[in-house]
Amino acid sequence: MGNLTAAHYVYLFITIWLFVRLIKQKEIVFLSIVGILSVALIYTKNLISSVQVLCRAIIAGFEDLLPIFIGISLILALGGAIKSSGAMSAVFTGNSYLGIGPRRAFLLTGVVMMLVSFVLWPSPAVALIAAFVIPLSAKMKLNPLYIASAMNIFGHGIALSGDFFIQGVPTVVAEGAGFKTGDILPYLVPLWAIMGVTTVIAAMILMKKDRHIVPVMPVQNEPKQESRVSPFKGKLILILISVCFAADVAAMLVWDVSGDDATFFIAGTALLLTGVVSFITFDKKEAEEKITDFITSGFSSAMEIFAPALVIIGFFSIGNQGFSEYILGEGAPGMIGDFVNVFVDNVKLPEFLLAFFQTAVGVIYSIDGSGFAGLTVIGEITRGYSLSEEKVKLLISLGQIVIIWVGGGTLIPWSVVPVASACGVAPRELVKKNLIPVICGLAAVTVAASIWLVIL
Repeated sequence: MGNLTAAHYVYLFITIWLFVRLIKQKEIVFLSIVGILSVALIYTKNLISSVQVLCRAIIAGFEDLLPIFIGISLILALGGAIKSSGAMSAVFTGNSYLGIGPRRAFLLTGVVMMLVSFVLWPSPAVALIAAFVIPLSAKMKLNPLYIASAMNIFGHGIALSGDFFIQGVPTVVAEGAGFKTGDILPYLVPLWAIMGVTTVIAAMILMKKDRHIVPVMPVQNEPKQESRVSPFKGKLILILISVCFAADVAAMLVWDVSGDDATFFIAGTALLLTGVVSFITFDKKEAEEKITDFITSGFSSAMEIFAPALVIIGFFSIGNQGFSEYILGEGAPGMIGDFVNVFVDNVKLPEFLLAFFQTAVGVIYSIDGSGFAGLTVIGEITRGYSLSEEKVKLLISLGQIVIIWVGGGTLIPWSVVPVASACGVAPRELVKKNLIPVICGLAAVTVAASIWLVIL
């Protein structure tokens, strides 16, 4: 079929097997290793090269994650310093808590994450929000899993799928189809709103029915965390952290710092604050030792969650055109793109079903978990449907939303690792929490696009 080779079919078989095991909540790291080696052996026909591919695939998988991994690690180091100081206990004495309720805390966390993500992108926003919200989660009486879900849905879903301020995402999509960014906004904005509102409403409904939410009311006889600092020093620590990160945000807005550069700026600030908090809490000699402990603990905690994902991402990177040549060698195909091309060339559908087809194409292009691999080609693919320009604009807007929400991401376990790591939750559990709300949103936006397509 087309230009598909034996390596393509092995890659497809392993991919399906991985998702089946994932649904059954089975471990998939070893299968990913087997998949990388199998595809490499079939493609290179060289055992030594195939073993080398195992390492190159993991390096490729880590390349995009390295900035946020370091950022999250340093934020966790700062969190360890704050926790060790007992600043929260010193300021919020006894069983005091922020009585805003779990649903309000969910929305507040999400809206703040969305606003920061609009101007900085989600990766630096994760690091920034985690520095504030995670230490306060116990005082909000909200399960960290819901905090992670709020950050994920509002940041990597709502904010990134629109990207109306930086406009990196819609620009790539529009240019891929030969349009200007402004040409697709009349179609993108309504679909973006339908997707976001539906997902948030579904999440809130499910949250209301969830009996596993941490109780809102303070628990009696809750053990008090020991505080190493006085209430004055506790307030000083929290105010200092708030002022420094607020200054970071202001500086990034003034000097137009975003993306990885913003992550580096926030992470560097977190590292400096780890030192400052340590010297406020401990004497000079002990503080120097504690700084090392906090940094070590931060990197260890982050790597516990990142490490398994790197192997899985390594397998899916083989199918990504941007990495395949580095991993398998010069001239290696982008297997995910090849499958999509065969899919598009051989499946002919009536016009009213094209929105559902476009959603399926978007999901396929999202399985590598990068969220960006399909953006550069979704416009070209949509042009191949031979539709009017207005209908092409509608469908590429839908494709953008699907690719970002699924792979950018909220539904692919290895795409939610940064948020999961920052919040100390399992990526699989976070995806499970996001699954039903996001599927509801995808269903709503696909149906809306299909109706709109018929009307145009």
